[in-house]
Amino acid sequence: MKKMYIFAFLTTTMFLTSCMEKQRPAPTYILIPSINPLVPTYIDTNRAGWQFDSNKQSTNEVELTTIYKPITTSTKQEEKKPFLRTINSNPNPTLMKEFYNEALQIFDNKECHNRLIQLITFMNSAKTKNINENIMGKYAYDTWKQTDTDASVQVILTFGYLKNYHQKALDKKENLPKYEDISSKKSDTKIGNLLAHTLGLSSPQNSTISTYYVYDSQKANLHYPAFYELKNNVQKLNYDIHINFKVKNFIDYIYSQHEMPKNRYHGLSYDELKNECCEKASYLLTHYWDSKSHSYLYNLIHIIEAGKTLNPPKQAYDFGYDIIVKDPTFTGKTLAFLNMEHMNTSLPTRKKIGILCHLIKQYNDKNKKTPTEEQYKNHDEGQWLYIVKDSYALPDACEFSALPNSFDTTLFDKKIYAFDEFKKLEDNLSILRRASDEHVEECIQQIYPPKK
Repeated sequence: MKKMYIFAFLTTTMFLTSCMEKQRPAPTYILIPSINPLVPTYIDTNRAGWQFDSNKQSTNEVELTTIYKPITTSTKQEEKKPFLRTINSNPNPTLMKEFYNEALQIFDNKECHNRLIQLITFMNSAKTKNINENIMGKYAYDTWKQTDTDASVQVILTFGYLKNYHQKALDKKENLPKYEDISSKKSDTKIGNLLAHTLGLSSPQNSTISTYYVYDSQKANLHYPAFYELKNNVQKLNYDIHINFKVKNFIDYIYSQHEMPKNRYHGLSYDELKNECCEKASYLLTHYWDSKSHSYLYNLIHIIEAGKTLNPPKQAYDFGYDIIVKDPTFTGKTLAFLNMEHMNTSLPTRKKIGILCHLIKQYNDKNKKTPTEEQYKNHDEGQWLYIVKDSYALPDACEFSALPNSFDTTLFDKKIYAFDEFKKLEDNLSILRRASDEHVEECIQQIYPPKK
């Protein structure tokens, strides 16, 4: 009987459990925050033991079930690259002063080649700090204008030579020499006991040998020609060249602005131009060469240029012919009378003026610009200082590399301006001044034959 009760209890329990399984709802999943935000986590709310707590994301008793794992994507913002550091356009004045003082020491040191190597090394590093030879030349120029010392003039020219050296070294692929590369080893025996040495006696004081290096110009010229030229130019500043007013005028010229002057004879009549021509030419033919001579020769060229603008145009031949065969106007005679040292109205003088007009015609036939007086004088000064090179002799060289970048190098270009031609005109004028009347007459017959 007892077995019957147990069997009935088990049967009833199984039936009730089966009914409850059929009525169990479908699982419901909700998303809860996860420790890894890239992996969303879901849990079944119908599972036993789950309980939501607003103060907790999950409990240790509940096992979290990962439903899926999405593709990982970066949520970080793209890092911004820092801006490139810009170079300060204003050079450091403290550094410039140091380089200026370093250049000054070259002239206080007999072994200036060693100082030059050090200065070049400093300048190479300075270019990363926006300092170069042009900037240092201008700095030295400003210092000179404030102090007015000859040493500053030497430094200005030194940085010009240094700029020229860097260009030539670059063209020739010449490295900066080391001290021993341009020096020769010398040794001397030190005589401590002169008496023992004189008597031929031995002395430990007389056996000391000192070794030293001296600059070897042949070695430098052979292996480092650009540096050799730089050293020579700087040494001339130190010993051979006296910083006179011509050099100072040259430096002022290359560091200042220039405007080409206008022809002040434009607008004058032909008679007025002839009178001016007679006055200037007579002075040149009857006076020794002086400070006025350059100006008067320039004026003559401008006078004849102004004649070409007349209507009808007047050429150099017209000036020469009319001055020779016709008497000057009353104004011209008055100007000649005021100059009592010569007779401008004499026929031999007028004939020489006619030949001078022909020489100016030959000068103008070269079709080059006439340099101004300052331009002409400073071009010669620059050649003397080895700063302005001959553009004909060195067509492939950077003949103006020693000049500051602010200077218009075309002002010294012989292909544009008639420097050589003007010098030849001066020489021809000197020959004309010394010519006899007989030789002048022979030339006149060929240049100005009688008009038919």
